[in-house]
Amino acid sequence: MARLPSRAALLLGCLSLGPAACTAPSPPSPTTNEQPAAAALARWPEQGDCPFLLAWLARQLEEGTAPLSSEQAPIALLEQPGAAQGGRWVLDLPLPQASAENASPARCLLVLAPPQVVVSQRELGRRTLWSQRVRAVHRRLNPDYEAGRRALARLQERHEREERAHTRELRRLGASDDPLVSLASVLGGLVLGGLGALAREEELQQARSELAAVPRWVEEEEIESYEVPVVDIELLHHSTLKLALVDTQDGRFWSIAEPLEIRKVFSVAESVHPKDKRVSAGDAPFLTRAHFEERARAPLEIRLSAFLAPLATAAAREAGTRGGVDELAKLWVEPALDPTPQVGSLEPAPAAPRLQPRAADAAALVRVEGQGGSAFGFYLGRHAVLTLRRVLGDSLLARVITPDQFVTWGVPIEDTPTHPELVLLHVPRAGPPLPLATSEPSVRPPLPPAGAPVLIDGRVAAVSLEPRSGRILPAAHLVPLLRLARGPLD
Repeated sequence: MARLPSRAALLLGCLSLGPAACTAPSPPSPTTNEQPAAAALARWPEQGDCPFLLAWLARQLEEGTAPLSSEQAPIALLEQPGAAQGGRWVLDLPLPQASAENASPARCLLVLAPPQVVVSQRELGRRTLWSQRVRAVHRRLNPDYEAGRRALARLQERHEREERAHTRELRRLGASDDPLVSLASVLGGLVLGGLGALAREEELQQARSELAAVPRWVEEEEIESYEVPVVDIELLHHSTLKLALVDTQDGRFWSIAEPLEIRKVFSVAESVHPKDKRVSAGDAPFLTRAHFEERARAPLEIRLSAFLAPLATAAAREAGTRGGVDELAKLWVEPALDPTPQVGSLEPAPAAPRLQPRAADAAALVRVEGQGGSAFGFYLGRHAVLTLRRVLGDSLLARVITPDQFVTWGVPIEDTPTHPELVLLHVPRAGPPLPLATSEPSVRPPLPPAGAPVLIDGRVAAVSLEPRSGRILPAAHLVPLLRLARGPLD
């Protein structure tokens, strides 16, 4: 096994030994009476290259001691322009954000490609569950309301008696022989009567408010159990997430393509009673169709912190690629699957005219995505797709997208590599295989994308390996793979 370079060994040791190995030495702090906290927040190292700093941050996040503030952070986040589909990044890292208009002074950039999440559904089975619904509602007079109404009537009667008693008292006071005494007595009685009237009115208003707060009718629901037809649906979110670390000073970047697959199974009711008690209470063992569709349409939230460690490990193991953000953007550009693609420009024998690819050949072209990136591929057999081996990376599983946007999975057919740069994948989805050409092609630029076939009259004359350098693999090298791809039913 080849030994890692000294810098890579240092970074891998940093990821495995803990935050102490990733932190640059710092001068001792003055002695205080306070004991240092066991999970004190760490400070950014003052030295170290971008892979070292990223490994340090990944370890601090794992230990729960990462800085909370983005100030003084030597790494900035940069989201590449473009429209995300089916998902969005959750930037849960203590890093400042940069943009093309507002360039960040940070030396290191953590660059993110817009997530392209494909959502698919698959029915697993059908069954029946029991729930509860309101069969009828019975209404009767509320006894508390009746008691409050009678209490209010008695209060009104008492106030009327007090009013009549007060009126009689004023007449008695006004019947004195001394006019001055009679006047003083009447005025005093009027003042006391007014105060009493205000108190009685306030008491009456309070009683009326209390009665208004009591419902007049009591409704009793009659509940019954009923059967709910339910279908179990698997909701699958899958994508290939692209993120990279860019050293703007050294002009080097490290990029990864991480497959993402999230599977969840939901029980979806095909028909629910509008007065289902368990649905209204929120404890039903199933979802309504509308609620399920709402969940299926909701964008998937992808936490950036979950993908920091794989990128840090890749940056520690690899020397990186020369270039900056612009070169990284070109690397991440994926040509779309065109129904009538121009998959190559050929220069056949001088005596024969150059022929264009047929539109029917587009049904055999696919896109393949894996841990090592993405490339084109094509059906060499009804269930065999030929693509570049580098797409698999360290995995034995790749995602295959057909021209009609059907997503399936492919696994290598061959136990030992027949060719170091090509791999033959078995896919459950059948496709139209392309035949091989018998003549050697004379190819001129532009070449088709990496992994795509160079066609002449609908036949594979070569496979494009490196379009920029013009490197291809002639069809003669595909004959051993053709024997593996074609079965007795092809």
